[in-house]
Amino acid sequence: MIGQGFAFAALTDLGQPVYASYLAQEILAQEAQKGLWAFEGFQRPDFRKLGLK
Repeated sequence: MIGQGFAFAALTDLGQPVYASYLAQEILAQEAQKGLWAFEGFQRPDFRKLGLK
């Protein structure tokens, strides 16, 4: 789903990827404007701002 642009790579509280390969797939999907990335101006949600643990 990440590679298709419909999911995001998990990040740590410091913003580092939990699995680098998942982040690489997300970046490729973004560059190819797949899935959610096809919408102009779409930005990755920052779940850290929600304060969830």
